[in-house]
Amino acid sequence: MWKAVLLAGLWIMFVLSRSAAQGVGGGVWLEDGATCIGSLIYKNQATDGFGVAGGNGVLLNSTLSQNSRLAVEVHYPQPGDIFCSNGDIVDRETYKTRATKDAIGIVFWLNGDPEVKYPKGAVISLDGQKRCSWGTIGVSDCWLMQGMVDLGIAHPYRKDTACYRNTSILEEFWDVYGDDFEAGHHCWNYKAYFQTHNPNDKTKNIRWVLPTLKYLSNLMTVLPKVIPSLEVVGQTTSGLSVDDFVCAEDQESEAFYWSSCDGGSADTWECVWVVNFYNGECLNDFRSNRDMQHWARPIFLY
Repeated sequence: MWKAVLLAGLWIMFVLSRSAAQGVGGGVWLEDGATCIGSLIYKNQATDGFGVAGGNGVLLNSTLSQNSRLAVEVHYPQPGDIFCSNGDIVDRETYKTRATKDAIGIVFWLNGDPEVKYPKGAVISLDGQKRCSWGTIGVSDCWLMQGMVDLGIAHPYRKDTACYRNTSILEEFWDVYGDDFEAGHHCWNYKAYFQTHNPNDKTKNIRWVLPTLKYLSNLMTVLPKVIPSLEVVGQTTSGLSVDDFVCAEDQESEAFYWSSCDGGSADTWECVWVVNFYNGECLNDFRSNRDMQHWARPIFLY
């Protein structure tokens, strides 16, 4: 990072762009008596001054364009970042030095559009994974949204996505049949540790859900970034027991996680999409029959 500095001289007809200065004077700093004539100063950044700053200098026939404030201490979320109970999203090193150790999840997916209002990203729970059945009651092949899409239109008032619609329907089936559709019921009613212990107003009412195949398969691809963050949280946060993902070679047959997506056709109504977190397989064949015991792990979208 640098800045252009004019002491007591004369600069004529120059272009200065894309300078980033930690201190004052983004593109040009005019000392007393300095002169800048016929210059283009654009797309520079600084904590103040932006394009030009300084003392009693002279600026003539110059163009200043698209200069801006330097983004200081701004963190842009990345997969593997830690989501805290007050809504802060921090990287692992920052969390280690954070005064309050209040993680509630790990970011694993980010929207490709940085300007979108919702969903900006998705968070996986630190704990709460459970081996359970998906549900044994036969249902229509069209009652859940397709697993690879996220239409976001089921409950527009609540800004729901397919994850929320699907899990809410699973919960409705739980209410009807009593003890069926356990995976959805478990995720729908899960609360992170710091949502029940010293809850923060910003996050205490977050609803967790069972992920669709879209989010579950994405999570599998970023596990190398997620698992180290789980380890950091587990080592630094007292009172919280953090679950790891099943990935050992001798546990390959037990490494399946439920999605909230059914088989998607009348021929596979008894099956549900699952992802194997050892080898990455995405299946909806008879290995994912609804009454089998697979893992369920809650997520939420923010």
